Amino acid sequence: MRTLIAVFLLALAMPAFAGDTLDNKTVVEMVKLGLDQQIIGTKIDTSQNHFDTSPKALSSLKHAGVSSALISKMIQASGTVHDSNDGGSHAGHADGGEFRFVDAGGHSSTMTPVRVTAELSNRKAWIPFHVGGPETFMFIKNHHAPLRTSATPAFTTDIDPLTVRLVHLGQHKDRDSRYVVFSGSTTDREVEVTTTDLGNGNYSIKPAKPLQAGEEYAYLVLAQMPAGYGFWTYFAQNAAAAKAYDFGVD
Repeated sequence: MRTLIAVFLLALAMPAFAGDTLDNKTVVEMVKLGLDQQIIGTKIDTSQNHFDTSPKALSSLKHAGVSSALISKMIQASGTVHDSNDGGSHAGHADGGEFRFVDAGGHSSTMTPVRVTAELSNRKAWIPFHVGGPETFMFIKNHHAPLRTSATPAFTTDIDPLTVRLVHLGQHKDRDSRYVVFSGSTTDREVEVTTTDLGNGNYSIKPAKPLQAGEEYAYLVLAQMPAGYGFWTYFAQNAAAAKAYDFGVD
């Protein structure tokens, strides 16, 4: 009965929301209408959006009564481009930039970003005197990246290096994905890189040391990171809005 009522309320509200690009205000309005959380989540998943997921905006959403689950969906949706031509969703280049893999012969090929999903976990909450709050798991689909490289791969990009980090991915045994886990705003899976300004807005990015054979890696990219924020501090709150350019080492 509750679900039927929620569907009825959504039908009444649809004239106001139909065809619109969802933003923070419309989500708050749907919550105040008393719509079921699952219904609102579906609307977020299937609509164009222009969500503000800055820390200040997220705090305002929480105070307005928007649940953590819906806020997480908004963060995920803000990192997804909905294409009306194919009816699906896919990751796009951050701020119009791109990542390119440079092979041993000096030839470069453009990498395709993969979608990132994020989940909060309280698995350590039972540990006495545990500090640092919940962990954030960032997942990338599939166990292996199609791009295979040597232990010393080279890349170029026109994306600001301050918004890029290289991470060593773990393999999740129970799901077809790779992951990185954060505790608060830190991770022990970041890989040091060297960056060289090539001019004309392009940069060379390489691992500072040889990578491990048989392992998976990814460059994480955060678009529109506010000035004054550290990468991991902002990433912990907006992991699902990131893009990942993944590769494996043979």
